Amino acid sequence: MRTNLPITNHEIQLDGRHAIVSTTDTKGRINYVNPYFLEISGFELDELIGKAHNIVRHPCSGEGGGGGLYVGAQQAGPGPG
Repeated sequence: MRTNLPITNHEIQLDGRHAIVSTTDTKGRINYVNPYFLEISGFELDELIGKAHNIVRHPCSGEGGGGGLYVGAQQAGPGPG
């Protein structure tokens, strides 16, 4: 697991009018993030594209947080449209 430090103890209030969006390939590497994702994450686009999505995980969340989502998405295949 990556060590995403330092923890800043700075909580960001999300704007409910915007969605935080990212997509990955089947290996979990980021291939798209929207501008709000960049704003909230504090990363630059070139720091994220092609990197493992867990680069943005909080260190206290553990390794298994989103694994079920990836498995479910892989089994379901592409969505409609």
